[in-house]
Amino acid sequence: MNEQTDYKREALLDFFKAVGQPDRLRILGKLANQPATVPELAEGLGMKETAVSRHLRALQTAGLVERHQVAFTETFSFAQAGLETLNNVVDGATVPESLEERVLREYVISDRLRAIPLKAEERMVILRWMANKFEPGRRYTETEVTELVQQYFDKPLTLRRILADNRFLMHTGRQYWRPLPEHYY
Repeated sequence: MNEQTDYKREALLDFFKAVGQPDRLRILGKLANQPATVPELAEGLGMKETAVSRHLRALQTAGLVERHQVAFTETFSFAQAGLETLNNVVDGATVPESLEERVLREYVISDRLRAIPLKAEERMVILRWMANKFEPGRRYTETEVTELVQQYFDKPLTLRRILADNRFLMHTGRQYWRPLPEHYY
């Protein structure tokens, strides 16, 4: 098979994994009519909020649901663009996305990292993305690094440690800095 065929197959598999569960189809049906919050969906569908949240994450990753935050209220809506993208892939009108594009689409939502990938190649994409949030040549205190990382991820100490372990951030004592990209490995 060629690269385009593999990409089409992967896109279709991702789509069917996302919508292959009845509860996810029910959620999409509700969101196709109007945006809703997690509690509204849970009540309307007779589900637990944790289950709704888990299904929404899978549907967001597939590009079928969009998250909107206004003040402290999160609402979700059906993303027509996700179906259009899938249609373009199947029709051959879309160029296969790179590893970096796919990983950033799956793991970064509204400029926040939802999880650290387990696969090494995917983790490297996320670490490069996070390292680029630091100014090259600038020295940061440990507190400044933690505060900056916390803007993008809920577990800043873990991500700070992983950045340092993988040499995306260098440090001596409590001083941190971003090395030049050619030092990344």
